[in-house]
Amino acid sequence: LPSYTSRKLQPCDVAVFAPLKAAYRDQFEQRERGGVGTIGKSHFTYLYCPARTRTFIKKNILAGWAKSGL
Repeated sequence: LPSYTSRKLQPCDVAVFAPLKAAYRDQFEQRERGGVGTIGKSHFTYLYCPARTRTFIKKNILAGWAKSGL
């Protein structure tokens, strides 16, 4: 994307990707509390998929685009 588009897309970062980051962190911390000391590349999709499913919802996506004015 051209550099000048980042200002327009920043609300998507706040409305969609910030909740994804928090949900992924929750998944990670659950595993850590469960005794998993190291989480490698092979665990990424196992943790990412439920986090993405919980956060990439229509409400969050529409909120991001509404905030961008597009």
